Amino acid sequence: MTSSGDASANARREFWIGFVLAGLGSVMFSAKAIVAKLTYAYGPDALTVIGFRMLLSLPFFWLLLFGRHAKPPGVNCPS
Repeated sequence: MTSSGDASANARREFWIGFVLAGLGSVMFSAKAIVAKLTYAYGPDALTVIGFRMLLSLPFFWLLLFGRHAKPPGVNCPS
């Protein structure tokens, strides 16, 4: 059983992690338009840009898929 101090420290830590992730998400969302503007300055067509975006996002999806070592409790998904 956890004490009240541990629960408070965990809640505070989770708050700051969420705060940092929200800020990072805002910055990355804003940077998307800048990157698109710089990309289209070189004259590629939309299909090429989408293809490169998919290739660049693939490692992150692999991390999400294969990077988890333990399943959350109560989730029954085939491995």
